Amino acid sequence: MRLDSLDDLLLTHPDMYFTTGETAIVLEVGTTTVKRWEADGRLSCLKNPRGVRYFRAGDVFALRETLGNRHLGDPPPPTPAPLEGERTGRA
Repeated sequence: MRLDSLDDLLLTHPDMYFTTGETAIVLEVGTTTVKRWEADGRLSCLKNPRGVRYFRAGDVFALRETLGNRHLGDPPPPTPAPLEGERTGRA
């Protein structure tokens, strides 16, 4: 069942799953941002054999709560630069 209203989506049980589009509505960002956040590890998802992403509603709600202290469409705060001599894990 596809829901397009933010109010309806916010009533979803945390153990249910959202599509990429539904996740974008809840987080008030574009679908490209949702896919980028999944690739960056900010959001986890399940993919079916065709590559369609499904996001656990509870995880989406938690991220929405985390983002609640700033405008949801704003870019994330910058990651602090590593201290001199600190290993970054990159080769």
